[in-house]
Amino acid sequence: MAGGTAGAIAERLMAAGCSPNLPAVLVSNVSRGDERWAGPIADLGWASEWRDPSKPVIIGVGRVFKRASRADDQRLEHPPMLDATA
Repeated sequence: MAGGTAGAIAERLMAAGCSPNLPAVLVSNVSRGDERWAGPIADLGWASEWRDPSKPVIIGVGRVFKRASRADDQRLEHPPMLDATA
């Protein structure tokens, strides 16, 4: 459910005063590294478009996720995307 509304969640947070650069994560199948995304809330809706809609996701927002964003930036050329395959 959260995955389908990720863009709307991000828009509401930014409208309420959150910075578009506030760190966020979107995770499905927590134990699998290929189904995680980390980045700014401004890109949360875009990241959600790559998820498998049949799988539930967890969204986390806040400074605590900044380290996850930095780790992904250092490791990968492009931001990690949710894998749409089972």
